[in-house]
Amino acid sequence: MYQCLSIVHVDPAKRDVLIQAASALADLTRQEEGNLSYDVLAPEGREDLVILAERWDSEEHFQAHVAHADEEGDRVFEFGKLAASISTAPPDLYPCKVLY
Repeated sequence: MYQCLSIVHVDPAKRDVLIQAASALADLTRQEEGNLSYDVLAPEGREDLVILAERWDSEEHFQAHVAHADEEGDRVFEFGKLAASISTAPPDLYPCKVLY
């Protein structure tokens, strides 16, 4: 099992825009082969953060999901472009192997 956590630092005034785009990406990603879950999280008391928590059957499934993330038109690319335009800092990305 493989998981990726992305912590996005966002302008609180634009947080709802990011949550809407992340939710649309989550709906599509949940249909991909090997995706177990894709959650959009809003930490309590932190209006400047949105956390994306993805869980996959394997690292290979995750890599397939992001294989074209550097190509314009790819949904991961387009989400990243939007996120970058309203973020206050680069995202913190934590790809993780699930140990237990």
